[in-house]
Amino acid sequence: MLYISILLALLTVAFLVIVPDTVIIVLFVAIMHAFGLYSAGHALLHKRDSRAALGWIAAILLMPPVGLPLYWLFGIARIDSQAGRLMERAARKVMGGLVDLHGKSLCLSPQCAPAEEDMPGAWHYLATPGLSITGRHMAGGNRLTVLHNGEAAYPSMLDAINKAKERVYLSSFIFGYDEAGLAFVDALREAAERGCDVRLLTDGVGSFHLWPSWKKRLGPKVRRASFLPPRLIPPQLSINLRTHRKVLVCDGEIGFTGGMNISQHHFTLLQRPDRVQDIHFRCAGPVAQQLEIAFLMDWSFSSGEATSARVRSIPKQGDSLCRLLMDGPGTPEDTILDLVCAQISTARRSVRIMSPYFLPPHRLHGELVSAVLRGVEVSVILPDENNHRLVDWAMRHQMPMLADRGIHIYRQPAPFAHTKLLLIDGEYTLLGSANLDPRSLNLNFELVMEVLDLSLTAELTAFYDEVRSRSLRVPPTYPALPYRLRNAASWIFSPYL
Repeated sequence: MLYISILLALLTVAFLVIVPDTVIIVLFVAIMHAFGLYSAGHALLHKRDSRAALGWIAAILLMPPVGLPLYWLFGIARIDSQAGRLMERAARKVMGGLVDLHGKSLCLSPQCAPAEEDMPGAWHYLATPGLSITGRHMAGGNRLTVLHNGEAAYPSMLDAINKAKERVYLSSFIFGYDEAGLAFVDALREAAERGCDVRLLTDGVGSFHLWPSWKKRLGPKVRRASFLPPRLIPPQLSINLRTHRKVLVCDGEIGFTGGMNISQHHFTLLQRPDRVQDIHFRCAGPVAQQLEIAFLMDWSFSSGEATSARVRSIPKQGDSLCRLLMDGPGTPEDTILDLVCAQISTARRSVRIMSPYFLPPHRLHGELVSAVLRGVEVSVILPDENNHRLVDWAMRHQMPMLADRGIHIYRQPAPFAHTKLLLIDGEYTLLGSANLDPRSLNLNFELVMEVLDLSLTAELTAFYDEVRSRSLRVPPTYPALPYRLRNAASWIFSPYL
């Protein structure tokens, strides 16, 4: 459809320029507008956000030569259903038909017996939403370690790769062409040379710059795949449908996930203006096996190669209860948004959110306000300076509205904070790759992890409160009119940001 649309637009322009025959011109214009009506109907039926649907329909009908190519190039409705079918197929290759594209039935090891039976009664209200969404119980016996920034995360990840005996699976949205990336390249090559099954999966857009010289340095034994890379033959031009998941798993026993890419930017002690703060997590126990299955699903989707997951009993490593959730375009439900809204609706005392990109949909906005009305303390920490200017302006438009409803909004001082956390009542933690904005919730393939662990949540709550103590609270007042207009104009386009 994309190429038909582009071809029609180009042919129309060409005929208008070189063909004076009025009949032919009218014919082509009529065909283009007929296809425009079809495209407008397609947007009306498949767009989940009413503003997005209205914007695309207006562009298609009022400016067909421009709107049609843009819709089929950037409109997620063009290939999200195809992505869903392909991911479903990949999931069934990995688990032999025992798992779907949400990762339902993802936890098949003995540790996945209903862990909720042994948890305190007060935790059942926190564990129930995820169980209802996924149909899976939480896995017990895990130990999670908080790793702040590249200084803590990268040495731990490299140590796990160096100690791996059988397999190393690494997936990253961004794989930096810098010293941090080079350290991982060398570690992966050495693991492959000592006989490990080593696979590197990078996003086709986020790591489009994975240079040939680096591929050569990885060596022939490291297997590589790219997630939906842009190409002309066969055609694949979508800049959406990105895998935003960050996963490293070694031997199915030690895993890492969170929001951190592999890049020199995450070394915050380096005095560079573009450095980035973030948190990653080392996961030991049965949940590492879930991370491995999630990686293999993405690997099968990207490479077409079927690899059966190795499901076995993993020794108990700690007391954390964990559950993995996967979401992406083409799924019939908004898995992560449903979970976040459900957990906020269960909050009794406090909701703490930390996100680099915070453009809550109407449903999430309503849940936050409802929590405040119930007497729950709701606070959100955002970066003071954002690395995406338009997103920052759109966020600034919503901040006074949220603050006016009793939600405490804070701006964290530089460097830019890429951290993603949801903490409920000091007992529940949601971590992972997803931001609370339309791109993460609708356009990206994301992975989050629920954790019930009092000591971990206490550690993260203390971190959150320390950051909040040195952050600037946003007042419920609007900026001067020119800035307000700029912010509002950016906010209109938030479904596409």
